[in-house]
Amino acid sequence: MQTTRRHFIKSGISCTLGMTLGSTLSSRADQAAIPIGVQLYAVRGEFERDVPGTLKSLAETGYKGVEFWGYGGTPNVYKEYSAAELRKMLDANGLKCCGMHLQLKALADDNLKRTMENNQVLGNPYLNVAAAEEKMRSEKGIGELADLLVSASGKCAGQQMTVGYHAHPFDFARIDGRFA
Repeated sequence: MQTTRRHFIKSGISCTLGMTLGSTLSSRADQAAIPIGVQLYAVRGEFERDVPGTLKSLAETGYKGVEFWGYGGTPNVYKEYSAAELRKMLDANGLKCCGMHLQLKALADDNLKRTMENNQVLGNPYLNVAAAEEKMRSEKGIGELADLLVSASGKCAGQQMTVGYHAHPFDFARIDGRFA
């Protein structure tokens, strides 16, 4: 097979362009990399024993964010730790709060204001209900859950917070022969 001058030039330009774009896109991908976070439930034993030490270890490992779990709308976010105390530890370790798994009661009318305030202090915009298995067993329960999530979402939107739901396999069970 004989290569023409025109084909050689076109191939050379294509290769050069491809290599240039490839390295440009690669460097942009590195700059736009999504920081990795960890749900603290995954290290709950260590976290329960040593909150400051666990946060420090996670940061040293390279994590950039943490997600708290089990919050029920109480004044303290985790055991005796307030949102302000936890925020100081996060800041000291270069970590961000990237979410919080909540109990349903954290979104109840009598707890929602405190839930939003604590998450504002933590700098967290993502409020995720961890599970609602008891609500997912009937159409009535699913309707009540939907109403609660929609109501809480409306109230949180003004604070630039998003309410979500963490699905589990039981959320896809059949009720009266249909998927919930």
